[in-house]
Amino acid sequence: MPTNMHKPHKYSKLFKIMTEQQQHLSQALEQQKDVVNDINNLTNQLTIKKELALKLQGIIEYLDQIGVTLPDEEEEEETEEESA
Repeated sequence: MPTNMHKPHKYSKLFKIMTEQQQHLSQALEQQKDVVNDINNLTNQLTIKKELALKLQGIIEYLDQIGVTLPDEEEEEETEEESA
């Protein structure tokens, strides 16, 4: 019978630890991948929102240039009272 057949390997504990560490590494890499994907999605959403804000600013400036204004709150209240 060979001498090392049923004898536990002296590094078996080390291999178990390495396996656990490798699992942790795998989990950390997966979490990092997820976080990077989240960051990319948020960056895309931010870009879309910035573009929308810029378009809305352009619309506001155009309407302001052609003289469109909103009634004052007092004027709105008077108009509501008159129509009641």
